[in-house]
Amino acid sequence: MKLTFLLHAVLSVGLVSSVTLSALPTHAQTPQNSPTSLEISTDTHESFSLTIPPLGSTSNAQQRENRLMSHSELNPTGRFVKTGTQLTIEVTSEPNTELFLGIGMKGVYTDLNTGKDTGITTHPLNPGKNLVTSSVDGMVYLINRSDSLTSKATITGGTPAPFFRLHETSENDWQTMLNTRGNSLFTEIQGDRTFLTIRTDLVKKHLKKPAAELVSYFDTVVKLTNEVYGLQDNATGVAHKQKHRIHLATPDTGGGYAHATNGHLGFMTSTGAATDLLRGNIADQWGLWHEIGHTYQTPQYRWDGLGEVTVNISSLYVQEKLGYPNRLSSRKADIKNFLSQVQNGRTYDEENDLFVKLGLFEQLRIAYGDNFFPRLSQEYRVHNALHQSESNTSTQQQQLILNASRVAQRDLSTYFKNWGLTVSAETAQKLAEFPLSQFPFGTISFQIKRLLTALSPNIHFHEDPSTPHHTLSS
Repeated sequence: MKLTFLLHAVLSVGLVSSVTLSALPTHAQTPQNSPTSLEISTDTHESFSLTIPPLGSTSNAQQRENRLMSHSELNPTGRFVKTGTQLTIEVTSEPNTELFLGIGMKGVYTDLNTGKDTGITTHPLNPGKNLVTSSVDGMVYLINRSDSLTSKATITGGTPAPFFRLHETSENDWQTMLNTRGNSLFTEIQGDRTFLTIRTDLVKKHLKKPAAELVSYFDTVVKLTNEVYGLQDNATGVAHKQKHRIHLATPDTGGGYAHATNGHLGFMTSTGAATDLLRGNIADQWGLWHEIGHTYQTPQYRWDGLGEVTVNISSLYVQEKLGYPNRLSSRKADIKNFLSQVQNGRTYDEENDLFVKLGLFEQLRIAYGDNFFPRLSQEYRVHNALHQSESNTSTQQQQLILNASRVAQRDLSTYFKNWGLTVSAETAQKLAEFPLSQFPFGTISFQIKRLLTALSPNIHFHEDPSTPHHTLSS
């Protein structure tokens, strides 16, 4: 019998990737055409020049990549201004209606903007000389929302801040900047995939490792999270990860220990989260992995009660790949207890323990391997691009059962029933083409081992949607 894993897409609209998800990049690899490699900068005390590649709209990228939150459109310049400061911006490239200057801060800082969150104010930039007087206190950024035009601008004015750029700034130059520009209230540290805005005095007091080591670690967490969701720098179509960075902001106060929202993550100074980024033990940085994970969550399996559950699919993966024990190892008894209660009528949605509920998703990765969620995410991205996504809890649950079974090429209805989810008659009928899974899912093992009979090792993720996918004889 031939079983097919169908991605209902049309090649001409460029929905699918031109790379195989089974060949994920290695963790030490520098991303091809990373944001830093496409930017050329000159940083002096008087001015900062930057060539800004076209990165497009952050909201369009969020929608195409099927992520919960947008990443940042900001390109740091290492300049700080107070309200009323005039900046001169010389644009030496062709007209670009999507080129802007941005000024401001993300979050509340007690000594800036009368303690209010003013966000980022933007000003359109034209070729030639532009004069902008800041209406807020904050850092200065360049923004290029164009999909095709590269722009170049030089900013003069403001206070130069300590500004580390991975691959460009040496540790000696960085330490010199901390000394010569130490009167700046804020410092920025930029990597390929992330950048950090933080008070200079915190950096001087708490950062004891090289800046390159710190931001490379942040970048690694993002890179690993991309792997979980099957997003790649050199892919095309919906599997392409647009090169917007993740902004780690450190406001004085804000919601929770840390939080995630569109455009930035907040690691508050008042809660100690800001200093934990600088001095924290990597093994104990679940908060960072978690907040980055929020920006990537797949909206279609984030129904009521899962907002703080599926976010940690990537957190567990990052934890493992960094070499630390799986957090669910200590919850085996609780998960087994829940599974036994399902036999007496308890449902998945009735469970309140977030980590018990996470077991449903992590057990699929353990059984089917690290490529399970990249493949599942690609299935959802294609459905999303074709406007075939479900929007309510009941239909989203059925969609998960169907999509997970397609990726596994096995009827997983028994698995999901054992976890307290209902399999509708319509879903059961659609799953009839697949053989039942033979895995003993009722017994949980959190030793990361692969059950090799699940997927044939020679099954690859084919990109051409005009042909059947994942064909397997059985």
